[in-house]
Amino acid sequence: MWGIQRVEDSRFQHSEERADDKSLVTSRFVSCMATCHSLTKIEGQLSGDPLDLKMFEATGWILVEATEEETAHHDRIELTYVKPPNQLLPPPVISPEQDMELSELYELSASYMIGIVRQFSFSSALQRMSVVVRQIGERRMDAYLKGAPEVVASLCKKESVPEDFAEVLEDYTKQGFRVIALAHRRLESKLTFHKVQNINRDQIEKNMDFLGLIVMQNKLKTETPGVLDDLRRANIRTVMVTGTGNILHSCLFRRPCLFRRQFLNNSFIRAV
Repeated sequence: MWGIQRVEDSRFQHSEERADDKSLVTSRFVSCMATCHSLTKIEGQLSGDPLDLKMFEATGWILVEATEEETAHHDRIELTYVKPPNQLLPPPVISPEQDMELSELYELSASYMIGIVRQFSFSSALQRMSVVVRQIGERRMDAYLKGAPEVVASLCKKESVPEDFAEVLEDYTKQGFRVIALAHRRLESKLTFHKVQNINRDQIEKNMDFLGLIVMQNKLKTETPGVLDDLRRANIRTVMVTGTGNILHSCLFRRPCLFRRQFLNNSFIRAV
């Protein structure tokens, strides 16, 4: 991960290299990074999409999956929760609206945990994924969304998206970075744990507040330049198809001597 650029009061803040800073540990931005993914543990090791792994690891948080026994004893417990290392946490402040029974159950004074209540998986057609979460001890739930910046921005309240959103995004993509946008929404108190299990994602992924951008750097494998040189010497044409909206923005075109800047028309790309 190259860095993050958070939004506060509908304005981009200065870009930051680290997301695991103490000052950000309970922020909506970092909470989104820590929860909005499809990671799971296999034999004690985190497993899942490489981008999700990099994003989660950048937070420094810990993922814990509840056992079947724990779930049976507490029917309100989330199957998966995440938490930051205790050393990153400020002294806890318990608000009047917090559920004290759960606060005692999870010893909120010694920890800060967010349970993942529902996950709407990433869809390549929708270009986004989202989760419904609940901070342990809170009655109300939150929704977090991540995905293609233009898509995420379109699902946010207009006033929460910075005026220079398009310019900032274009600046990153022209440099070859991969950019992911984040958003948040505080859910209505009437939305209960059980109702969330049957709700449609369209009811969650709307009226969001834009949180900012995650900027990822796609580094070339060390063997890539040599392989491309071998292909060129063998007169084998190399074609790259990207998932970005504008081929000009592909990071490989920013690497010297890797690809010739010859662009293909849309009909050829559709044929491929």
